[in-house]
Formats: sequence, C-alpha cells, structure tokens
Amino acid sequence: MKKIFFLIVIHIVLLSQLQFTAWPENLVWPYLNLHGFEYYQNIFLIYTPLYWKLLSTFYSFTGISVLSLRIFSYAIVIITDLLLWLTAGKKLLPVLIYVPLQILFGGNGAWVDQLLAPLFLAAILATQNKKFLIAGVILGLAFLTKQTAIYFIVIFLLFHRRPTMVLGILPALLVLAWPPLFDSAVKYTLTFHARYPLQIQWPTISQSLITLSVMAPAFFALLLKKQRQLGLLAIGAALGIFTRFEYFHLQPALPLVAMLFTSLPLAFIFYLPMLIIFLRLVITSHNLPVRFMDPATLDIASQIQKVVPAGEKILIINTWDHLYFLTNTLPASDFFVPSTPWTMDYPSNQERILTGLKDRLPRFIVYNPCQQSKGICYQPKYLEAYIAANYRQILELADGTSVFENNPVGAREKIQSKNSQ
Repeated sequence: MKKIFFLIVIHIVLLSQLQFTAWPENLVWPYLNLHGFEYYQNIFLIYTPLYWKLLSTFYSFTGISVLSLRIFSYAIVIITDLLLWLTAGKKLLPVLIYVPLQILFGGNGAWVDQLLAPLFLAAILATQNKKFLIAGVILGLAFLTKQTAIYFIVIFLLFHRRPTMVLGILPALLVLAWPPLFDSAVKYTLTFHARYPLQIQWPTISQSLITLSVMAPAFFALLLKKQRQLGLLAIGAALGIFTRFEYFHLQPALPLVAMLFTSLPLAFIFYLPMLIIFLRLVITSHNLPVRFMDPATLDIASQIQKVVPAGEKILIINTWDHLYFLTNTLPASDFFVPSTPWTMDYPSNQERILTGLKDRLPRFIVYNPCQQSKGICYQPKYLEAYIAANYRQILELADGTSVFENNPVGAREKIQSKNSQ
C-alpha cells in the first residue's frame, strides 16, 4: 500500500512542476453557472452535464481559481491511479507505465475526457467483483460525462450481456430526455457539430504515428487473441479522438493501454519512444506559465478593466470567453454561447444573443472582428452587423480584440457640437 501512495505522490509532483493547461471553459462556464446562468437553459453546453456539475459544486466551496482547478484535476488523477492499481490486481507496474503516458498525452489539465478514465476503470472493477448493476450505473455516469463514452459502453455491453447492467444505465438515458439538454448535447452534436468543417481536425503524420504507437498494445491484443476484451475496450475508449483530434482525448484509454503493455511484452518496444518524448516534455515544459493564463492574456484582461468597470454586464464575443472571469464581468444577454464558429453558427444561437442585447443595450462589447480558424477569418455575421451599426471602437488590444462602446464618452458631445455649428 505504501508503494502505490509513493508512486501517486511522484505523479502529482511531476504534474505540479510542468505546464498546466487551464482550458478557458473550466473557468468561465462554472463562473457563469455560479452567477445564475443555468447549464443548457442559459449556457449552450454541448457536453453531457456530470463533469460541469461536479466542477461548479467544487468551486462553490473553494472559489474559482487556477489553484482550485489544479486540485480538482489532481484529485481525478489520484483516483485514477488508485483504481488502476486495484483493477490490475494491486500491481504497481501498470501504474508506473501509466504515469508518463498520462502526463505526455495532455494529462496536466482538467477536461471531460480525464474524468472518463476513472469511470471506465471503476466499471471494469465492478464487473470483476460481479457487481453488474453498479457497473451499469457507472457506465451511465460515464455517458453523462461525455457522449463519446458510448463507444466504450457498447463494447462493454457486448462482453457483459447482463440485464442488470442495462438497467443501471437507463437513468442516465432518461436524463437526456430533458429538452434543453437534448437540444445542445444530443441534437446539436449529431446533426451540426460533427459536420461543421471548421470543427473537424485530423492529426498530422507525426501525431498519427505517435497515436498508433501508444495504441499498439490494443492492436496486438486483437491480433494475438490475448487480452482481446481489454484491447477492444481500449480502442473504444480512444475513439473520442474523432473528429477533432487532440492528444488529451486519449486519456480514457491510457490506463487500459498501460495494463496491456504489462501483459504483452512484444508491445513494449513501442513504449520506449513514448519515454523519450516524455523526458523531452519534462525538460521543455518545466515551470512554464499556465496555459491560457499567460502574461499576455492577463494583460489583455487588465487593459479591458481600465475601461470596463467590474460587475458590468457586457458582451464578450469572438475572443476568449474566460475574459468574463478575468474581468469580473457578466454577459448582458441571458443566453451564453461559447465563442467558437461551430456553436455561434448553430441556427438561432446568434439571434438569441441579439435579442438579449437589444433588450439590455449593454454599454460595452469586447469583440475580435477576425477570429482565426484554420486560416479563415471567422465573423459572426448577425452580431458583426449589430456591433457595426450601434457601437464605436474605443480600445484596440494586442491580439486584435477591441473594446466597443455604445455612445462612447465624448462622442455624443462631438455630435452635438457639430449639429450646433
């Protein structure tokens, strides 16, 4: 028992010394939620709710900060390490193999995929102990964490055809029937999100080779017919990388891959390049500033605060959404949509924001007229037209974002002076 805790301490110490990724959504969405914006009703949330509800609840006790986010992330890591140790029969080697993989593939930063890892392990552990109803409930929770859990769940059910397991999943499916959740987390993702060209992101050749290398044990398991079930589950857990490729989408599969590395010696040759890349990451990522909370981003927030009072209800659009959190402001519209082209272009989203703007006429709007996405300058056309017709630029920031004011100070006096002449 002491050895696993010692290994967990090493894992957390390593993470604490490397660059942490504070994905903006982890700060702004709970921030808005704790200020009265309800998920799905006032926040266009494209994921199922468990992770976000847990994060909001955690912040309600600790306050919203990067430190709190780190603690939340590292708590998930600790639970994953412990569950991997238990699932692997209290063997240390799988955890030892998992630690570098977890860090290497975007593990130093909380995200929805990270929570899937302990849930998948808990489901496997429950079936090992013949607790099939509990396993079903856990699988349901995984689906309420992220929709891509469905790949793992289907494969899992093919191997464990237990009615009680299906019964355990049913409550999660009933949650999806709530109309606001169904519209954004099911209807939107199936009919719009997956097909939106700017959302689709395929891996480069080098990324493909690295991904195939780390997943090699799963493919060996299928070819050698040894540990086939675990191999298929690992592949199912990894399918979340489609269609927007990012390394951290592999997080749910990595504990299963680590177990396969220990049981398939032939596959271990593919682990050696991972160790080399990991060591390079440790050297290059040591003590770097928190990603998305770097000095440049904090300076932009500081510049905005010089002209926009704290507590003001404004619109921040086509730029970093966590500027709401950093400037201590709130959306003027009672409907918040993340500033990504694929969410802004979903039918009626911009119109709903516009309705709120016209009702409240916020004094300030923070807007980037050209958000770059795959080399394309994206502009939300309805909001762009409204801002151009009703607001004037008063401050331009280093990243191209500008602050606009409705009837800015001095403009009214200039108009009156011109008319009197």
